[in-house]
Amino acid sequence: MNARAMKRVPGDRALGDGTILAPQEGDSVATGLIKLLGRAILKPVPGPILSYYADLSSGVLAPENMRIEDLTYRVKISPTGEIVSQTGSIQIISQYNFALRRCLAWNMNPAIMGNAPGLVSFNIREEGRNFDVFKSPISMASVSAVGGAGNPAEFDGTYIAIPGTQLSVNWTVNTQLWGSLVGTTKEMGVQLIGDYVICRQI
Repeated sequence: MNARAMKRVPGDRALGDGTILAPQEGDSVATGLIKLLGRAILKPVPGPILSYYADLSSGVLAPENMRIEDLTYRVKISPTGEIVSQTGSIQIISQYNFALRRCLAWNMNPAIMGNAPGLVSFNIREEGRNFDVFKSPISMASVSAVGGAGNPAEFDGTYIAIPGTQLSVNWTVNTQLWGSLVGTTKEMGVQLIGDYVICRQI
């Protein structure tokens, strides 16, 4: 059987020589299986959007529980460099893993922050596993922009927390330099943005 004797089947892909991988009448069993295997290999793999829609329509991801979570943590630092107030730990929904995708930092009144961001660092603590998300604390100066909350610099990554855990932000202030280089009360914060992902029982 040659290529001209074969019919085109909607959705099939043609090879470089024009052959269509569609089993035809008269093919041997082996030839038919080879063609079916070739069609499976050449079939386009659904992209992330199609896969996401399929999970929603099949109920794998429950629409009423799917959301983008935005956890906000604030810290207020006194003129002497002491932390006077901060947001405590926040517990995530127990039935879902929290996939942390983005960390945004912001400064209150960014135009007058001066040296303050360079004297403050933070790390995200997952209390369920009892360890820090980042190996080393991150300086606020490296992840916050002069434009403040409206135009923040971003640190992109993916971290998946265990179900029902609590996330907190631990702040470190260089108190030795704060008094001389800042000497006033400052407020800043971090936003943790991610998705809730359904947990499967295996």
